[in-house]
Amino acid sequence: MACSSHRNLSLLVGWLNVILPVLSTIAILVSWLIYDTPETKGDSQRYAALLLALIFTYLILWFILSVLLTKGIYEKRHKLMIPWVYLTGFIIFALTFLLVYDIIADVILGYSFIILLLKFIGNCLTLGTIVFVSYPVFMYYMKIRYNWDDPELK
Repeated sequence: MACSSHRNLSLLVGWLNVILPVLSTIAILVSWLIYDTPETKGDSQRYAALLLALIFTYLILWFILSVLLTKGIYEKRHKLMIPWVYLTGFIIFALTFLLVYDIIADVILGYSFIILLLKFIGNCLTLGTIVFVSYPVFMYYMKIRYNWDDPELK
């Protein structure tokens, strides 16, 4: 792929990553306001509030990193892309670790082969999608960082 196609795909990934947390936040708020939830008391209400706060914190962080990524792609500044690239690398590493852990735990627990296979396929599809989507961004980051003489980057 040429650098311009890496840039275009990176911009597509960046804009999708900017739009998705906004849509997710809107969907959560709408479902929270529209649907009646049963009254809960005590610990379950506190856990629900904590979970909602963690989800919103994650969405805000995702939005901020995606805006930095998109701005870094537009301005060809690799330092703005670093947080998104490193976080994505960490997520890929963590999901790979969880994939191996999940297989070992399921074998120890004695799940059937079909369940093992379905969980393995689902985890591999998730991991593969993340790698597939983040690859153009990573390649464009590497080209910006190490190929300053590339005429397309000037």
